[in-house]
Amino acid sequence: MHRRIYCVSICVFLFIAHLGLCSDDTTAIISISEEYNNDLNSEEHAHPMPPIPAPIEATTIIDSVAENVPENIIVNVTESTTTLTTVMIINEKREKQFRTDYSLNGNLSSSSLSDMILNSYINDLITLVFKEHEILLVNKTDGTIKHVFQYAHIVPTNQEIHPSNFLVIFDENTQTLWTFNSTHQQNTIISFKPKQIHIFPEGNNSWIAETSDEVDLYISQDFGIAWKAINSSSSSAVLGWANKANAVVIVQHSRYIKLLDVTTHQITPILNDVSSAKLFSRYLLAKTTDGSSVISHVNNLAEEGFRSLPKRLQSQGNFYCAIEDVNTQDLLLLFITDNKLQENNETRVPTTCNLMSYSKQNLFNLPNINCESINIDNSYNTIECSTKQIPFYQVRGLLKTVFLANVGPEATTMVSFDDGVTWNKTHYECDKMMSCPENASILISSLVSSNDAPGILVGKAFDGISEYVAISSNGGRLWHLSFKGHDYLTAISNPNALIVTIPKTNHSSLDHSFRYSTDYGRNWHHGKISNDTSSQILSLIADKNNMFYILSLNTKNKLNLIQLDFNLLIAEKCAHHQLKQWSLHGICINGSKFYYRRRTSGSHCLDDASQVQTESCSCLLTDFECS
Repeated sequence: MHRRIYCVSICVFLFIAHLGLCSDDTTAIISISEEYNNDLNSEEHAHPMPPIPAPIEATTIIDSVAENVPENIIVNVTESTTTLTTVMIINEKREKQFRTDYSLNGNLSSSSLSDMILNSYINDLITLVFKEHEILLVNKTDGTIKHVFQYAHIVPTNQEIHPSNFLVIFDENTQTLWTFNSTHQQNTIISFKPKQIHIFPEGNNSWIAETSDEVDLYISQDFGIAWKAINSSSSSAVLGWANKANAVVIVQHSRYIKLLDVTTHQITPILNDVSSAKLFSRYLLAKTTDGSSVISHVNNLAEEGFRSLPKRLQSQGNFYCAIEDVNTQDLLLLFITDNKLQENNETRVPTTCNLMSYSKQNLFNLPNINCESINIDNSYNTIECSTKQIPFYQVRGLLKTVFLANVGPEATTMVSFDDGVTWNKTHYECDKMMSCPENASILISSLVSSNDAPGILVGKAFDGISEYVAISSNGGRLWHLSFKGHDYLTAISNPNALIVTIPKTNHSSLDHSFRYSTDYGRNWHHGKISNDTSSQILSLIADKNNMFYILSLNTKNKLNLIQLDFNLLIAEKCAHHQLKQWSLHGICINGSKFYYRRRTSGSHCLDDASQVQTESCSCLLTDFECS
């Protein structure tokens, strides 16, 4: 009898212990830090990480080992990497909830509805813009059309002040300026046609409008309701705000840089004979009519503190354009050397392009950046580089600067995790249904990243023949390629970093499907958008919180808006074994190390990618920058 009681007690004890080990703790995260070594063949080393409060299961250990494979091994096995595509089976009732169709029955005069832009500016509205200056504002919640503007245009604003939830439209038929934000809308009749509006909270919330006819600048100090022309401001363009001078910087007659006092409206010249200029966060950079370049710190504008570029930079060649590091506000300057004539025409093309830092001297150096798309004959009209001109990109959201660039005539994609001091090739993984291309490179102009999902990038890769959907979850170091073809639309919803892709189809297409990934492109799930295959897919946009919108056009030239709510497909919250931590180098930044959440491969769940965990650390001398 005692032996039987003893055995039962042992069984009960083991059962309780088993339940404790299997309990779910969603706050516990596997800790893995990715070290990007300058040597491409070196191994990754895990840095000390915060303690894990929950035990690690067997599947966790396997995933941890897989994530720490040395780089040279990853390169050799990428072509055999397994990527799963799961077909989602949704019952009819749930499918109706997941997908909502709205027929857009506005009285449109546009002859070609396929030539339009779909965008989401503010919380409850979707904006459709047609080439014929026709604009539709559609309510996201019920698909009703709130406004139809027959002849209007969206007025650009300085987006660093209002990055979202703000929209300005000028209705040319009624001469009305409409302003929309997340809480209200207003409209006022004005006497001029605005080309761009600049908003300066530092200057008593002044709004300054450039006009299409360039007759005068107009100013409003009551949030765009009443406007007044500024005398002696004809043919002027606004460059930005100068804090120390407490004034707006303008360029007049495309030749003179001046300071405009928003209170007295007094205009003071500070630089003459300018062919083009750009005011960055810290510097004003200008090209003069004699072909030279001058620069001034923004705090020295009132003292006319312009000077030539340092000799160490002048020796690099002809200055073409500049890019601002959004983290450090340093300027990266592009220089072109060794010009030659193209064989079949007289167009001058560059043979060597070097990107150099203005303030860090030799700490940043990117020679031989690919710049085949640059036309030197237009160089005097350019100050700020765009990704269409040069393949250079800064990853958003990370506190330490990460750069991506294509270098050399082969456009090899390189990445730098140390502010541009050292550069290394990126690596690629591919679906098991296709082999990895040998000479693929990332299309820099296609990249999208966000502060809401630090270090996660979505874009396209190109091998000279075909395009691929390309996704990276570690700042651009490793890319997952899938869906070979030129006609895929891809969008990412933050802060959960849910990625959706659909084929951009024509009327004869039989594929009206969607694919989504919860693990940054390693695995994909598949479902149907609609059984109606006669319509044409035009656009895909992502809203926050896992909502996506598709615009389609049927054979009767009618628009249809499809809402996909992925919260109904992915209800699972990530458990501790489905999460890990990713750290950029394990670098100490201002006394802290930062760790970002990442979902493990195969995890079909959602988690906020913007959450950051910090750990105190001691900074080294190399962690500091001189300004």
